[in-house]
Amino acid sequence: MKDDLRSDAPKLIRHGLKVAAENYHAGRLSEAVAALEPLVAEPAADGLPAPNQAKPLELLGQILHDLGRPQEAADAIEKASLVSPIGNSARIALASC
Repeated sequence: MKDDLRSDAPKLIRHGLKVAAENYHAGRLSEAVAALEPLVAEPAADGLPAPNQAKPLELLGQILHDLGRPQEAADAIEKASLVSPIGNSARIALASC
């Protein structure tokens, strides 16, 4: 069963990112966070984020920054940066945390 979930992971992550982005742009920040949290809940076996968690972590960090939760925002953005380059808006959010 867990292998089935792993094979569907890219599709689930794309869907979760889409839902989160729609909520974020509509100003529904709490709903966006709720859509992203399951996508980043389990790290890879080595304890680092999985590469496919980079974008969800980056967006989560930006949303948490907008919610006034700088420690959590910095944590999410830093985790994203461990497995993938982050965008300029995430860098700016991280710098202001």
